[in-house]
Amino acid sequence: MKRRYTLLLLSTLLLGTACGDGTEITAPVTPVGTYDATTFTISGPVQGDILASGGSMTITLMADGTTTGSLFIPASLAGGTDLNADMAGTWSLAGSTVTFQQTADTFVRDANFSFMGRTLQATETFGTQTVTLVLSLPPVAVGRSHTPRRAPTPIRPGLSQDR
Repeated sequence: MKRRYTLLLLSTLLLGTACGDGTEITAPVTPVGTYDATTFTISGPVQGDILASGGSMTITLMADGTTTGSLFIPASLAGGTDLNADMAGTWSLAGSTVTFQQTADTFVRDANFSFMGRTLQATETFGTQTVTLVLSLPPVAVGRSHTPRRAPTPIRPGLSQDR
């Protein structure tokens, strides 16, 4: 009986340790998902933080190999005219490198992105300009939620709930 109790206690402790606090972040096996730019800079004769200047990029990689999304670079960093580009096209993965095939003629289709768990990262030089772009999936917590729940308020006889 003592041995059974010890095994039960040990299993409970191990199970509790394995469950964690619900904050583990899982990395996907494929790059499928919706990514937002979290770092987007340009250096060279034209320099700046594209995100801080109001630029953005969102791209969704679908399981069927297609993409949707948008790219915006403000005129101050895009040669005098705002750049708005549709990110529709296709993507492919070779090893840990993601490439894009798109109609829009932007650096995105010419860059090689490293797939690193929850990010796609590229730093490429085009002529005298270097672009650094990090696209990130939103974090996903796995495990139990520790949000306390309130017990329902009992209804007392003779009192209406419509107060």
